Amino acid sequence: MKLVLPSPEYAGEIAAYRREFLQQGGSMDGAGPLRRMEDPLEWIAFCQRLMRGEAEDWVADTQFLYVREADGKIVGMMDVRHDLNDYLAEYGGHIGYSVRPGERRKGYAGRMLALGLDYCWDQLGLDRVMVNCLEENEASRRTILKNGGVYERTVVEKRGERSRTIQRYWIARPRTMLVTGFAPFGGQNVNPSWEAVQALPDTIGPWRIKKLLLPVTFGRAAREAIQKAREIRAGAVLSVGQAGGRKAVTPERIGINLRDARLPDQEGQTPRDEPVVPEGPAAYFATLPVKRMAEAVAAEGIPCQVSCSAGTYVCNDVLYSLLHAFNGTAVRCGFVHVPYMDGQGEPSLPLSAIVRALEAIIREIGETGSDPQSRQQTDG
Repeated sequence: MKLVLPSPEYAGEIAAYRREFLQQGGSMDGAGPLRRMEDPLEWIAFCQRLMRGEAEDWVADTQFLYVREADGKIVGMMDVRHDLNDYLAEYGGHIGYSVRPGERRKGYAGRMLALGLDYCWDQLGLDRVMVNCLEENEASRRTILKNGGVYERTVVEKRGERSRTIQRYWIARPRTMLVTGFAPFGGQNVNPSWEAVQALPDTIGPWRIKKLLLPVTFGRAAREAIQKAREIRAGAVLSVGQAGGRKAVTPERIGINLRDARLPDQEGQTPRDEPVVPEGPAAYFATLPVKRMAEAVAAEGIPCQVSCSAGTYVCNDVLYSLLHAFNGTAVRCGFVHVPYMDGQGEPSLPLSAIVRALEAIIREIGETGSDPQSRQQTDG
């Protein structure tokens, strides 16, 4: 599925989309004046003027077609308003959308709205958007809530002798979290940390999840994690590593300034009694709420406990380096060790349980404040 701008190559599909709505009834939201424009080329030209802000009495607007790539069929339409006039600020909101009657109940609306929100964040630079729905439209309400909508209030729009009741929702720009996992090492063919990270959804609670595979290499892994976190302006970094032999998921409380390898890393390095950062402090406490993270995982029925030792291998190297690099900033950092996944060795957990544990941790991080000092005081 993809969002595309209206163009003449889709003229036939646009006409078919309009015809299906007119035949079956319903509101053709997210399509501008398509209902009253019989010629799709006229509508395409209008959309192009809209995007340039040249349509009189209309705010600047980007019109999208939601196209199924397998057959080129338009299954939905969405318009994204770049700003709001008085009417839109009260009743219309930033985004209008509809799904073709014959393509409903397939999950298209939620995925289309998610792409529209990405456009708002990444291209328009908006920090929050309003998305509204009719009070009786339960499907639209679920779509908005699934994408992070927060109900504000209900308004009544008068249209002559008729009126309609509209629910207003606001969706805030998600914060970005970098979640890292490691490549296989020590003769293993898989690493549960990366397998679980890969399986995470792209959005969890208030977080947009960006994923990064790290090499099991002293120095290099930490540098790549720090560089990526800065590049995406992450609000938090959660690194995940394998701890074979542990029975539980273990959020790490402390990163220490020590490299002491029991086996070579992927580049053959075997540092012994070396600092991670020369002249750096002996240790840093994680700036994520480790106790709350552990409680959130335990509430899912998954074994979890706080750990006070991330070891002295690459996992600790990454944790300490992140905490050092972002010390005194608003970027929160932490590390979680996970056991073997089933089939690797014992003790182990199903991969699905490890994924659920990480999701619970990330949701819990999203519910805590952004001030490191307040977190330390409340987390104990």
